[in-house]
This record gives sequence, C-alpha cells and structure tokens, in this order.
Amino acid sequence: MIIDDPKAASEKYTTLWHRERQKPIDAYYEIRSEFNFDRDPAKLLYLLARCVKNAVRFNPSGEFNQSPDKRRTGTRPELMAAELFGAHRILAGRCQAVHADFLSLFLSAQEGDFFYLDPPYQGTSQGRDQRYISGVRRDQMIPALTILNEKRVPFILSYDGFCGERDYGEALPEAIARRILLNVGRSSQATLNGRDDVTIESLYLSHSLPASRNGTMLSLEDFETQASLFA
Repeated sequence: MIIDDPKAASEKYTTLWHRERQKPIDAYYEIRSEFNFDRDPAKLLYLLARCVKNAVRFNPSGEFNQSPDKRRTGTRPELMAAELFGAHRILAGRCQAVHADFLSLFLSAQEGDFFYLDPPYQGTSQGRDQRYISGVRRDQMIPALTILNEKRVPFILSYDGFCGERDYGEALPEAIARRILLNVGRSSQATLNGRDDVTIESLYLSHSLPASRNGTMLSLEDFETQASLFA
C-alpha cells in the first residue's frame, strides 16, 4: 500500500489516530480486532505504531495479539504522512513486495542478487515461550542457505543469539557462513524482571561476501561497507 497508494494509507491512518484520541486503550483493542477480521493494511500500520516496543506478535491462529504501549500515543499523522511519502519516493518503481515461501526466492536467485534475512530466532516459535506463529527450523535453514552458497549469492542472516544464560538456538556450521557476535545491550525484558542480562545476537555473513583486506573476519565497519555494495 505504501508503494502503490501512500495517500490512502496516510488518510486511513489519520482517521484511526484521531479515533483513538477519544478512548485510547479501548480503541486500540477494537482496531486490533477489526484488523484480525479484515486485514486492512492501514490498521496494521496503526498497530505497529502503537504496540509495545513496536514488536509484531501473532498468535498460533494468525491473529495480531500484541498489547498497546500505554506510555505512548503513536506517531502523529503529519509525521507519519512524511514517512509514508518518503518511503514511497524511494520504493516506487524500484521494488516489489512479494508474499511467498522464502525457498522459492532462493531457488530463483541469480548472480547480482543479495539477501538480508531476519526470520524469527530459533527457539522463539515453539515451546512455552512461543512468540511467533511459525519459524524456520535449523534443519530447514541449513539446506536452504546451501542453495544460495552453491549459486554464490551473498546473504546476511540474523538467526540466533543468547541473553544471560539462555541460548536462542544452536549456531550454524562455519561451512555455511561466518558468524559475528554483536552486543546489543541490556535486555529490556530482563530489566523489567530485575535482572541485568546482556543480549548477544548472531549475524551470519555468507562466504561469498568478501572478508576484510587482511583476510580475517570482517569488522563491523567492514561489514557495513560490504553490505552497502549490495543495497
């Protein structure tokens, strides 16, 4: 919708934002229920701007179930309009939004393509702490990435990590990609629970992305430079 009709997206968002001013929390839950029924993209935009930590959450039935952030009022309509039209100017005529299984895109990948992949982390789509409707298992991810490696199509993948004593999945084999560990700071959830845990996220760089000049692991600055070549 942002690519094709930012004006309609902006106008619908404005209506929803003003609707919430009358009864903030009640309106959020009403709009969330409506979105789960009609899948209106403008309502999804509203929910993303208002939900806790801007974090997308869907239950196993495919319904948006994240709560509202009671400390904020969401993005003001005039700022949202500027963002929407700005994104439209960048994206229109240059990109295509695709709803498909990621494997079909891997199979059709060609020389000159580049993939940035950000699926749900391992371990967050199963068990008691289920945060997403579905994920990509490690035994699915490895053969899928092998396809890109065989095609020499570069990729960057965010897929696992750890926080405190909790691991979010098993590391991928070195033969698949190089692994960089990024310290992203204190966990907000742990802080709320009175702990001081630090979150470490894994970033995997395919071997078809060049290493740094001396042949060693990319520094963060090198990574940003190399990634920009494929942007």
